[in-house]
Amino acid sequence: MAESLLSYIALTNSLWLFPNREGDEPITSRWADAILRKAVDRAGLVVKGISTHSTRRTFITKLHRNGTDLYTIKQITGHQDFKSLERYMEIDSDRVKGAINAL
Repeated sequence: MAESLLSYIALTNSLWLFPNREGDEPITSRWADAILRKAVDRAGLVVKGISTHSTRRTFITKLHRNGTDLYTIKQITGHQDFKSLERYMEIDSDRVKGAINAL
């Protein structure tokens, strides 16, 4: 994985994974959303409800389900507080039951 990222940095000549046209700053969230919407439309997946929000929600939920602690998820995603982070997390009822049964 590290080699791939180093190759990408050399190719783009930028420190950003998704640089703007000049390469000196990251793309904006609005630009990222437009790119994703266009790709989803071209792939014929509009009916699937794919969006930047849904991909972020899936990423955060998978991190949490795989045991990543909330402080680390908050750091990775850049959320300012846990209240805003929790809106992105899906907690399934089996996980809640398992936590209660573990007592």
